[in-house]
Amino acid sequence: FRALLGHDWLHRAYAYPHHLRLLESPDARVTALPAAFESRLFPPAAEKDPGLVLRTAAGLPSKDLALFMEVAKRLPSHRFVLCCVTCNGWEHYPEELRRMAASMGSPVELRFDVPREQIAALMARAGIYLHTANPPDVPPGTPIGMPISIAEAMATGAHVLVRDVPELAAYVGDVGAVYRDAAHAAELIEATSGWSEAEWLHQRIRASDRAFLHFADETVLRPMLADWQALARERQAGAGAQEAVRAA
Repeated sequence: FRALLGHDWLHRAYAYPHHLRLLESPDARVTALPAAFESRLFPPAAEKDPGLVLRTAAGLPSKDLALFMEVAKRLPSHRFVLCCVTCNGWEHYPEELRRMAASMGSPVELRFDVPREQIAALMARAGIYLHTANPPDVPPGTPIGMPISIAEAMATGAHVLVRDVPELAAYVGDVGAVYRDAAHAAELIEATSGWSEAEWLHQRIRASDRAFLHFADETVLRPMLADWQALARERQAGAGAQEAVRAA
């Protein structure tokens, strides 16, 4: 981040709001933008399956996917589906995840490299989205950003559970739940079994409202589009000036 800002050719940099504190001093070129989900693919769902728990993730150790498997083992009454993308340099990890699930005796359904349209269909159906990640201070943890899958899940009306990390808790606000460990996550999911149909509907509306108010692509990305339009106008004006000089 700091190295990028050291270049005089930089016009604009976009960062998640909580990353602005990484700057030693304010920089007018830095614009805070939250995560943006593709609203065309993730509209509010008309119906949800309260027993379907979903996680979509990059196939990396930092995602703490073992926790998802552990919660699945604790809640045989629910269906847990884990969709992972095979990552460069980690092509071996899908097989490792299969061995991990087998050794744990977890009933989790493992799917790899699922087409995006199918992911959207699963997200639309899932009543619960369980996000997992190692905290930054727990190896092999990574800095916390704003995982787009959380916004996608909220947009469809899913009840989102995130690890007890300040950045993630702020992300879901009061429409999600924060868990400490696998046992706590299982308790929170089990508690939703007692929700009435009206409570589930209320949850869906609140989650979708939060997502579309704060994270919809057509809203979040407007400042970025405006910057590109301004750059295009500047380049066009510069080209026009050069042409005028040549003509003269």
